Amino acid sequence: MTGNPFNDRPGNSISRRGVASLLAAGVMGLPLPPRVQAVADAAIVAEGTYHFKQSPLGGDELGADGWFRAEVSGCRWRITTAAARSDLTNTGAAYCCYSFDGESLYRLTSLGAGIMDGPSSKRVIRKTGIVSDGNFPVFDPSGVTFIWAAFASGCYLRENGLRRSRPIWAASAPSFVSDRGYLRTEVSGLEGERGLPARIAFFLDGDAFIDAANPGDEVIKYPPPYDRGFLKAQYRVTEQIRSGRDLFPQAFTLEVFNPLPTGKSSNELHKVWRLTGRVRDLRRTEPPRDWRPAIVELVSIVDLRFSREGVPSLEYASTGWRARTDADLRLSLSRAKEFKAKEEKRHDSVRKVVLAVLTLSAAALLCFAWWKRGSVQNQAGNSKQERING
Repeated sequence: MTGNPFNDRPGNSISRRGVASLLAAGVMGLPLPPRVQAVADAAIVAEGTYHFKQSPLGGDELGADGWFRAEVSGCRWRITTAAARSDLTNTGAAYCCYSFDGESLYRLTSLGAGIMDGPSSKRVIRKTGIVSDGNFPVFDPSGVTFIWAAFASGCYLRENGLRRSRPIWAASAPSFVSDRGYLRTEVSGLEGERGLPARIAFFLDGDAFIDAANPGDEVIKYPPPYDRGFLKAQYRVTEQIRSGRDLFPQAFTLEVFNPLPTGKSSNELHKVWRLTGRVRDLRRTEPPRDWRPAIVELVSIVDLRFSREGVPSLEYASTGWRARTDADLRLSLSRAKEFKAKEEKRHDSVRKVVLAVLTLSAAALLCFAWWKRGSVQNQAGNSKQERING
């Protein structure tokens, strides 16, 4: 890419008079004018392509291509992936969109138009949404986590001291519910104040991730020479774009490794995954007013924000994202709590009945054993007396 990658339109520039006003406002402690504030907090928009290749040992290679669009301002971001560039902004297409608005993490998955579309299918739900706490997007086949690492991971990595991170590829479920899921990392950054990584190396300590179906199983250790740990994955920026004081990725890659069955050293690894990305357009614009994925129709939503209130998830259909304080949502939460309390009370009653039955059964068995013992003793005593009398 040649020339200035940013599309600096006149409307986004600051005049000398504007700079003077900005300085005066800063000195006097006055609020910044809206236009100047918008430019100061400008969002970076990157669009480009990515390619995925999986190379299992002894199997056929699998590949997939797609387009991405990343919008980032500070710690807020929105990332969309789709099969075609036009689908990135087409709400009727098939796409996946993750976003973080500074408080909650959102995911909207669209299946696109169906073959049975028609007047009778207007209320068919083709989109599903998930809202949760946190700012880390869990891996899914959309490839969003790969793009997130390139353009939006800076705040998350700094939060974790640049020393640990959850996997940004497909790892088994237990790695997302305990501290074992945080891999040791080595991070080096690109120049600038955005905190974007130039390289992230992920290391396993030699423990295998165990199957989600058997979370209670013993931890499985890799055999030597991999039992002491090895490089599991590596993200790297291979080409860069400079704009002002900041560097951005232009070409970047993620490689995921597995041990070799005949490996003699922990450095002998098989490259099982390779994701590559390339920026085709990079520009600056005003941040969106709403960072959440746009909802334009009825969506099935799973809400995971209330686990600390005793409700792991709420499921509902809605034509828009709901705030935590939404009256209907709080009513649903209250009903879910009441239902859970009734279920726990019912289960507790069942447990008490079962315990009472077991207790009575045990008492009956003890009584029977005591009676049997007494009967045997009486019989033995009678026999003895008969022998004496005889």
